[in-house]
Amino acid sequence: DLNSGHGTHVAGTIAGSGVMSDGKHRGAAPDADIIGYGSGAAVLLLDTIGGFDYAISKQYTFDNPIKVISNSWGSSGKYEPLGPVSLASYKAHNMGMISVFAAGNDGPGEDSHNPYAQIPWGISVGAGDKFGKLAGFSSRGLKGETGDFTMPDGTQWTYNNEVSVVAPGVDIISTRAVLNAAANGGDADIDAIEPQNLPFYTMISGTSMATPHVSGIISLMLEANPQLGYRDVQEILAYSSQNPTSSTSGWRTNGAFNWNGGGLTVSHDYGYGLVDAHAAVRLAETWI
Repeated sequence: DLNSGHGTHVAGTIAGSGVMSDGKHRGAAPDADIIGYGSGAAVLLLDTIGGFDYAISKQYTFDNPIKVISNSWGSSGKYEPLGPVSLASYKAHNMGMISVFAAGNDGPGEDSHNPYAQIPWGISVGAGDKFGKLAGFSSRGLKGETGDFTMPDGTQWTYNNEVSVVAPGVDIISTRAVLNAAANGGDADIDAIEPQNLPFYTMISGTSMATPHVSGIISLMLEANPQLGYRDVQEILAYSSQNPTSSTSGWRTNGAFNWNGGGLTVSHDYGYGLVDAHAAVRLAETWI
């Protein structure tokens, strides 16, 4: 991504090898295969449906089939079940691909949630900081907003205007687009990144940075258990994430492996809590 550097940073969080930092800044799933599709020009999104079309038409073109579509982009407004993005992601869902969407950076007000992230067959990702607190900019859903709808194939669905999970999204170091310094982290990089690594890495914040973290975790989960469906992935992330004691304090484990007793709650602000990669993969390995 030489237009903005955004996609370069996101891709590195998913599957960067970390080779230029001796492994320090590698991504969540460094052995995953990445297929990039350029949909923008600077800050403009020009061909988002084209990205889904490419994934759908090329799913089995590469050495391994496409299984996860990571979407660090979005909009504002009300979710439209029969809108183009919803329909495109639903087609991908029917082909076994899981869509992960950024919740948006319009927080902390409620009902600031990316409408594309509200698809019931996907994952919506909010952002937390490295101390386990929900980021102020992370978009929130609207408590109690839900709706039933029917897709063109006759299937019935229910959407909820709430975030699914939260992942680290504040001051995230990942791969730098060398040809576009203006869109990278700026002066903050100098204090955060070793001088020898500055040409290769940059630091950016946003739910765009949290989303690829979750996409990488899902890739690891699918490697551990290729039979997982979208609902399995949603439930495993819910049961293995850490619930916050409040939106402004740290996070605590939610007793993920005792989930049969019930008691899990979801917040329209932070979903089921902060993702835990190790717990998610362990649970995926034994999921039936």
